[in-house]
Amino acid sequence: MAGGSDLARLTTDLPAEAPAPLAVPAGRRPGRFAVTFKSSLRRAGRWRVPERLTTVVYKGEGLLDLRAAELTAPVTTISAVAYKSRIDILVPPGVRVEAGGLGVSTGGADPQAPLSRNAPVVHVRGYGYKGTVEVADRPGES
Repeated sequence: MAGGSDLARLTTDLPAEAPAPLAVPAGRRPGRFAVTFKSSLRRAGRWRVPERLTTVVYKGEGLLDLRAAELTAPVTTISAVAYKSRIDILVPPGVRVEAGGLGVSTGGADPQAPLSRNAPVVHVRGYGYKGTVEVADRPGES
C-alpha cells in the first residue's frame, strides 16, 4: 500500500485542472433520409428528428417512434413513402398532427385533448402504393 508521499510523487506531473470536455460540433445536424429495401427500418428511443425527414420503405416495414425523440423544429415535416409496405409513425401526446397524402390513416389520438397554441406540429405526408402509412400516439392504435 502506497503512502501519502508516494501518491504525491506519482501525481506531480498531472495538470491541476481537468481538461474541458470536447464540444459537439455546432453544425452537426440529424440525417434527413431513412431508406430501406426489402428490410425493416426502425427509429426509436432517443434520436434527433430533423425539420424535414424523408422515409422510403420498399417491401418491408418501417417504424418512426417520436415519443422519446427530440424534435429539432417547432414544425416537423415527415414524407413517408410505403411501396408494398407499412410505415408506423408514433407521436407523443401534446403534439399536433397534420396528416395527408395517399394511403395515410390516423388513429389513437384523443380528439378531445386540448393542445397548447405553442404545441409542436408534426406534418406527415404519406404515400402508399399497395401499402399504408399509419400515424398514432400508441402502438397498435391505428
